[in-house]
Amino acid sequence: MLGAPPLSQAVNPPALLPFSTLMILQSQARLLQSWASHSHSFLLRSQSRRASELVRFSQWRSISSPTPSCNLPNQSSASSGIQRPDFIETRRSVDMAAPAVASPVAFNLDPVPRDVPLFQPGLNGLGQDVRPGRLVVIGHRGCGKNNALSIGDTPGSRLSIRENTIKSFNLAASNGADYVEFDVQVTKDNHPVLFHDDLILSEDQVSRIRDLSLEEFLSFGPQKEQGKIGKNLVRKSADGAVKAWSATVEDSLCTLKDAFENVQPSLGFNIEMKFHDTEETTESEYRRSILAVLADIEKYANGRKIYFSSFHPEAAIILRQEQSTYPVFFLTCGGEHTYADARRNSVEAAINLCKENGLQGVVTEVLPILKKPDLAKKVKEAGLSLLTYGDHNNVAEALAQQYTCGVDGIIVDCVREIVTASRTVHALLNFVQPDWSKWVQQPLEQSF
Repeated sequence: MLGAPPLSQAVNPPALLPFSTLMILQSQARLLQSWASHSHSFLLRSQSRRASELVRFSQWRSISSPTPSCNLPNQSSASSGIQRPDFIETRRSVDMAAPAVASPVAFNLDPVPRDVPLFQPGLNGLGQDVRPGRLVVIGHRGCGKNNALSIGDTPGSRLSIRENTIKSFNLAASNGADYVEFDVQVTKDNHPVLFHDDLILSEDQVSRIRDLSLEEFLSFGPQKEQGKIGKNLVRKSADGAVKAWSATVEDSLCTLKDAFENVQPSLGFNIEMKFHDTEETTESEYRRSILAVLADIEKYANGRKIYFSSFHPEAAIILRQEQSTYPVFFLTCGGEHTYADARRNSVEAAINLCKENGLQGVVTEVLPILKKPDLAKKVKEAGLSLLTYGDHNNVAEALAQQYTCGVDGIIVDCVREIVTASRTVHALLNFVQPDWSKWVQQPLEQSF
């Protein structure tokens, strides 16, 4: 029996589990108990008891842990990527449908067999057929994207760290992420830098990254040198208004080289090749940017786990043409937005693009998968890996549903909460105890 651990062992529990996650765990346990009551199998009865105890264990962890979200865990130095032994093990398949739970959208929960590796054989740098034991958790732009604020607004109660920065990446690693996703663009003097938006804005300047030198790019925002003041960054919000861009914890803009040299080596990189979305990019510009990135990888990667992604079909194709060491995934909104290029407008079109050009997987907005889980099955039947992104990935219900329908990994903003939920759900469905042994909390000021 698991039971609640002694209080002496409960000093550093993980973050509070969301109420919705506990509801998922409780519904799973009730279903298993129902099956056990109608079965003569001692094994099934023991599994049911184990599931119930996992729920009680999780509840105890949540109730007995009034830990503020700013107290951040620090994982051990062991690798947290998919090459960890406890991560590459083949997950036991679930041979029954999971129960329905409250969710923003309704969809079928029939599971898809998880017999497709995250990375196809021979493409993880070691020639291994890697099979994840749980959902891969990928931090979005590090430990979460930043939202633009109106002048005078204050950030919400949730800690924010400037996106696409060294501090954000290392925090994601400490919070248990397997990878971080970040956006790479290339300056006019061929330096790969990390920045998401098509344009970089200050109060008196609007520029494309490709039109700036590295020195000009690094003059924006917080500066590395103490006492030096950079140009104030502003950002265009979804409603088109230009607003101040600040974060609770600031850090300077950085290059891809900086990331390789200063981010925990155990953390994998999802390098998204970013190009202007409303202007045509020439093939020569695609190749210039991609070759600059590959040159930095050759010099500084030092064995780090890497995979590429891009929303731009030509960029994804060129990435595959120029190298065969790292997997290439095609990004799609799955039809949530419409583009002139039909290859970007559906999961089915993304599957075809991958098959025709030897790409390894699809990264889609999560809503199409939640609405039509059969899309996940189509991706797997094509021999491809499947990752998702989007705000719904920060909801525990969506995590549980994707786990059952065959998604390999999720890109999230709420890294710590989703890592906690992912480990708990994986443990419950595979009848093992969640492993919190590597979670050691420390004050925020010691987290960087």
